[in-house]
Amino acid sequence: MADAFELPRRAMAIFAHPDDVDFGCSGTIALWTAQGVHVTYCLLTSGNKGTHDAKMTAERIPPPP
Repeated sequence: MADAFELPRRAMAIFAHPDDVDFGCSGTIALWTAQGVHVTYCLLTSGNKGTHDAKMTAERIPPPP
């Protein structure tokens, strides 16, 4: 009997903000990489505007570590 789910050999995690993968799919990625899946991250923004405050400027926000 075939497995209901076959692991991919490669996967790409595409996300907009640096912490999105941590809150969204890090558990799945950890399980997959432990089983030999090659995962590539594709980050679409620099993450330099980490607030919803419309008056906040990028210059006032410290850079990510």
